[in-house]
Amino acid sequence: MRKLTALFLSALMLISMCTPAFAAPELEDAPFTLEEITEINDPRSVLEKYGTLRIDEQMMNADGEPFGFSHFQFSLTEDGQVLSNVHLQEGDIEVFANFSVADDMPGSMFWSGNNGQVLYCMPSWEYEQFALDPLGLERGEQTVVDYGVNNGALILVVSTPDPADEDAYTVTDIFAEEESGLITNKNSVTYVASTAEDEDGDVEYTCSHYVYQYGMPYDPEFDEAVNEGGAESFCALTLVINPGQDNEETQEHKVALDLEVQFTALEDVAIYADEDLTEAVDTIDTSAESATYYVVVG
Repeated sequence: MRKLTALFLSALMLISMCTPAFAAPELEDAPFTLEEITEINDPRSVLEKYGTLRIDEQMMNADGEPFGFSHFQFSLTEDGQVLSNVHLQEGDIEVFANFSVADDMPGSMFWSGNNGQVLYCMPSWEYEQFALDPLGLERGEQTVVDYGVNNGALILVVSTPDPADEDAYTVTDIFAEEESGLITNKNSVTYVASTAEDEDGDVEYTCSHYVYQYGMPYDPEFDEAVNEGGAESFCALTLVINPGQDNEETQEHKVALDLEVQFTALEDVAIYADEDLTEAVDTIDTSAESATYYVVVG
């Protein structure tokens, strides 16, 4: 599960290599910049206009053989709450995620699959970006290297290095409507220098293709095992984030007893069992009726 949830939380865009041929004029002549495309496709703006957003992904290996998929669904309720649902499958591993974005809800994502369940918690100042930007449109050092217009579609070719691996990078073709800048699909390839000792210096790569749909019925997919079961006993979990600092916040979570809980953030995280921050711990224990932990981010 962690492999797939990391795919979501770090927002790696893995799509396919097929891009139509076009004569690319100067970049400054493009109808929209990458920054403008990002702003136009801000998830909240899109949801306010269309009500729902669905993104379907097909993952493929270098030989074009499918090995996984993902479905991302978002819906905006009348009271301004964003409902989100994710279904991922890669090989034999299948996981589901459900979460909401609202002012009165703590930052958390519940993941469930055929190899366990995890509640991921995070600081509120990062949560909405993770929750509404699953493909990393607003994250990472991105450079537009080419663009073109083909049959009413603007194609931006974007290169993104992997900050965790200097030998890896992603090339993404973003397809958007020429007139509106609304994204319709993406093709992307992530390259990693081969670790094998070969004379050709081959690189390994994975591909995916994403299709964006707007205004479709919101049809969340769930883990049937969770629906059939259901916890009977719970732990009242309190997380005090950055105690004593200007951005201190307290989160209250009601979780099933013994549920695995992890805290994640873009910066370093340290978890303590005491208010004085002297008893560092590696795990969050939810085996009792209540528990309180103190989390330092940064």
